[in-house]
Amino acid sequence: MKKILSLLLVSLLVLSLIFVFASCGNDTESTSTPASESTPASESTPASESTPATQPANENGMLYTEDTTLGTGNTQFTFVVEHMDGKKVTFTINTNKTMLGEALLELGLISGSDSQYGLMVEKVNGVEQLYANDGSYWALYIGEEYAMTGVDSTPVESGMTYKFVASK
Repeated sequence: MKKILSLLLVSLLVLSLIFVFASCGNDTESTSTPASESTPASESTPASESTPATQPANENGMLYTEDTTLGTGNTQFTFVVEHMDGKKVTFTINTNKTMLGEALLELGLISGSDSQYGLMVEKVNGVEQLYANDGSYWALYIGEEYAMTGVDSTPVESGMTYKFVASK
């Protein structure tokens, strides 16, 4: 009787472990979920538009290589990315966000790290520029003027053009 009970308990333990490991492999949540996937349904990007979650990066790491329109919302602005190799990609952004950083983070177009001065943008359109590595960085422009504010303290204005230029 003890052997049968022990065998049954071991079998239950093995089955429990199998279910635990199987459920870990099917976990769809991640701490690195792009912001565009966590937006409310009322503000989500229509399925007909490409988003970073479904857009594969090219050999240079770029999420988008062609001009495109992203987002939904009442405010529309132009966002230009000038990569180090000279490639320019222009985005038409539609948003209800009031700050540039929020709008671009929501669409997964920028990422970086927090600093005492705000968001330090390290990656734009999937391409990383790290000053500490090679002296390169992303320079923010509002219109044709070098920005005097950071991306997270720059208000969004309808019809305005904002640019990130890879610089060294």
